[in-house]
Amino acid sequence: MLTLPNPLAGAALARPDALALVTPGATLTYAALRAAAAGLSARAPLALVAPNARVGLSGPPDARWVVAFHALLWRRAVVVPLSARATPEERAAALLAAAPSVVFETEALFPEGVRPGSDLHTDVNISEPPDWPLEAPRIVVCTSGSTGRPKAVELTAAQLAFAAFGSTLRLGHAIDDRWLACLPLHAIGGLSILLRAAFCATTVELHAGFDAAAITAALVEGRCALVSLLPSMLAEVCSALESSGARPSPRVRAVLVGGAPTPAALVTRARALDLPLSLTWGMTETAAQVATWFPGAYDTAGVGPPLAFARVETEDDGRLVVRGPVAPGGRLRTADTGAITADGAVTVEGRVDDLVNSGGAKISPAEVEAVLARHPAVLEAAVVAAPDLRFGARPVAFVRARGALDAEALRDHCHAHLARHKCPDRFVFLSELPRVSTGKVDRRALLSRAAVLAARPSEST
Repeated sequence: MLTLPNPLAGAALARPDALALVTPGATLTYAALRAAAAGLSARAPLALVAPNARVGLSGPPDARWVVAFHALLWRRAVVVPLSARATPEERAAALLAAAPSVVFETEALFPEGVRPGSDLHTDVNISEPPDWPLEAPRIVVCTSGSTGRPKAVELTAAQLAFAAFGSTLRLGHAIDDRWLACLPLHAIGGLSILLRAAFCATTVELHAGFDAAAITAALVEGRCALVSLLPSMLAEVCSALESSGARPSPRVRAVLVGGAPTPAALVTRARALDLPLSLTWGMTETAAQVATWFPGAYDTAGVGPPLAFARVETEDDGRLVVRGPVAPGGRLRTADTGAITADGAVTVEGRVDDLVNSGGAKISPAEVEAVLARHPAVLEAAVVAAPDLRFGARPVAFVRARGALDAEALRDHCHAHLARHKCPDRFVFLSELPRVSTGKVDRRALLSRAAVLAARPSEST
């Protein structure tokens, strides 16, 4: 049976004095993080955790969470990260899907006033942790999808390792790299940053959440070489840079952007601001990235060629299929549709379950959203299906706008760039689009609202 040595243990052997984690409350070297994780794993209650047991972990994104995460991996548990901001109903649904044997709250693992890395968690004899069998799960991530019912996704040690190495090969690697982590740690986008850093023995600067001013300052000062953002976050960073007249430091090597389609207009804004964008496509089931452009590859289509350990194919219906060690069982038939360009880049057109079937015609919300995003007064747009007596379903657009904007102006804009049947029947203006805990647009909430509008058309905009 092939196994993988614990990546934190390896990083601590290679670079014990290098910074592993920087947070507002604690700064830990790899030697200190190794000692803290090993010490915590050797004490109750974590000492009672059996190898391969599924264990939930919940708490705010801080040094305590990172230490507890590595402590559970030190014991070779299967970690189930849980959202600390979930409602009771959301937490219950995630627990039902993932079925952990126990859940730890990070605050309970650290007595008040005790910081990670203190003597409380380092005065034990630290031995080498057990290796990870390559094909055994190490992490279970709950992802909701379009139905809102959580799905528990097992990720093996092999998937985590190949995903980390593939990302590093595409984005580049320097020994003094620092990743700015502002995505939720219970989702693969944030979690993958911790794992990449552990495998590469580089630094994570962990933020409590997304704050455009704080992210922009870190990029301008050059504290971080890499950051991972959603398109909506990138838009706020662009606005902050535009208003201040500042530019990112040359030390910033890659701004990884994924999780949703990135409008062409936003890419143009980022290019003008000297942000080295790296558009990407991936999913929880593949431990994050699958296809990614090299940083700063602006004059290209799609989201780039597959990473070193992935291959992407299309089925006859346009559905994208991922092959390779990052895919569960070596092959994953995804819910995304798209194509492969002549130069091998992946283009993603939308999700099968998002398509609007209007009188037999398939309308891609992503295509309509891209057109809406080209309007200078549109900050963000999301398109979903609404029930329709004549066609079965029709697209409805929910829009966050800049300044005064009315439905007729958007309708004219869409008519100029889309076939008539693809243009939304309704435009609903919101101050903010609803979001799920990962920061992505909550399409399920918008679908419910669109259904209400369809039932009461006089109230629509």
